[in-house]
Amino acid sequence: GKGAGDKGGGGDEGSPLVFVRNGKEQRMKDDEKLKVMRWNFATPRQDHIDQLREQLVPCVSSALHAQLFHNDFKQHLSALSTLTQSVSGSAPHKAAAIGCLDLLLRWVTLRFFETNTTINLKCLEFLKALFHMLVEDGYRMSDYEATAFLPYLVQKLGDAKDPVRKGVKGLLSDLCSFYPPMKLFPFILDGLKSKNARQRTECLESLGVLMQNNGMLVCGANPGKAVPLMAAQISDRDNAVRSAAINALVVVYNHVGDEVYKFTAQVRECTCTCTVRATKKPN
Repeated sequence: GKGAGDKGGGGDEGSPLVFVRNGKEQRMKDDEKLKVMRWNFATPRQDHIDQLREQLVPCVSSALHAQLFHNDFKQHLSALSTLTQSVSGSAPHKAAAIGCLDLLLRWVTLRFFETNTTINLKCLEFLKALFHMLVEDGYRMSDYEATAFLPYLVQKLGDAKDPVRKGVKGLLSDLCSFYPPMKLFPFILDGLKSKNARQRTECLESLGVLMQNNGMLVCGANPGKAVPLMAAQISDRDNAVRSAAINALVVVYNHVGDEVYKFTAQVRECTCTCTVRATKKPN
């Protein structure tokens, strides 16, 4: 059996993840043609959850499915343990995991909206194992997978708990191995719109790292759009945000020198003075 009819608890019958031929390709087409709801929300609605519940039926055993959509978070922890084992070590269920990667990432985004730190850390542990497997496999993440997941991962940079933020930063770094940094950049840049000062600080730091490691090309064809958005944060009320913004502009300055002023002309005088002061090397 495919595991869909199993009621769980049957030892080895039905592996937790099931490979569905062309399943992901079909979901991608349905998404493009808007036959399904786009995974895009400020907070997930019940119809998003119901859609995901239905899409996951053929991809996982009934026992795992019951855990994934249970009301008790302890069942979610058990599900995450199973998922982590499926993609760890020799990754026994690699093909099946890659075949429903879009859905697994979406399920994780639902957990991100919970304030349960134990769940969040367990999700990050699963993602770390999953990303390691994808890197080993030489996998390339599609935009279809990325757009439904990255905005919510970036949002977690604003989490109140330091271990969660650290874990997310590690994952963003890992992502560059199977998703182009130039494509990752706009998702993090978008995080600067957040009202959460902690998130803006972490986003500025991450943008600085991306520019440091990849040069200004990482900003895409139009650094003139990205740099002013970072520079604007220098006038933020929050000290950590201001400091991170200056550091990000220092990285820009180290790459392009005085051209930084061309990008930041529309940002008020103080910005440039701060930047110069920070970038001037002591004699």
